[in-house]
Amino acid sequence: MDIPREYNVVTNKYTQNHDNKVKCNDEIMKAEAAKSYWKRNDGAREAESQIHGQDYCKKLPITVQK
Repeated sequence: MDIPREYNVVTNKYTQNHDNKVKCNDEIMKAEAAKSYWKRNDGAREAESQIHGQDYCKKLPITVQK
């Protein structure tokens, strides 16, 4: 039984509306990548950068500390 396929693995193209489907797939992948990125990078690094080095100031002489 021969099942018609939507995608030709030999030519690496869709059989119909190839350009539209590739564009749609690219948009979906970009959205998923952005969602994954923002899930990992939720601003925790920004908070770390704001407090980085504050303990070092406590080691300085009192006249230099601000």
